[in-house]
Amino acid sequence: MTPDYGVECVKPDDIACICYTSGTTGVPKGAMLSHAGLIWNAEALVDMWQFTEKDVQLHMLPFYHVHGMFISLHCSLFSKSSIIFR
Repeated sequence: MTPDYGVECVKPDDIACICYTSGTTGVPKGAMLSHAGLIWNAEALVDMWQFTEKDVQLHMLPFYHVHGMFISLHCSLFSKSSIIFR
């Protein structure tokens, strides 16, 4: 019997993150990113950039930036590559 922890499963269209724009072309906005969108992005970039488990990525971007949090980190996780944080 599986214990019930009172936690609901995440759905693909659920919002994973709200990233705020800088407002360079207008008023700053909150861009809502779904779980499915983040997964699709990571899978597409791993395929395009041909990351493999043999790669080692140097991560130097801050986690408060969308590229640092989602692109670099997710690509490493999805490709099973190593990542060095500096």
